[in-house]
Amino acid sequence: MAGITAPQGAQQHTVVFVQPQAENQWEVVVEGRSKTVRFSDRERALSYAQIWAAVNRPCTVFAYGEAGRIQGEWNFEATSHQRTQGVLRSGGR
Repeated sequence: MAGITAPQGAQQHTVVFVQPQAENQWEVVVEGRSKTVRFSDRERALSYAQIWAAVNRPCTVFAYGEAGRIQGEWNFEATSHQRTQGVLRSGGR
């Protein structure tokens, strides 16, 4: 539908990636931003990404495994009730 745009003040949906790096490092990347954050283990990287996503709704977190495949997806919908947990769509390690 040409010409349709989001209402003024509407929130943009942000995507966050958790991905493995060299030397047992895990990187959190927020789409559209040049700064990344690195962690020494996967669980800390996932926790950071999920907390960031919960505060910056609406947001989706994708977790990649060592083989480069998506292993998990968490969606944090826009809501006025910020304490609502993200929803795990798929999981595994």
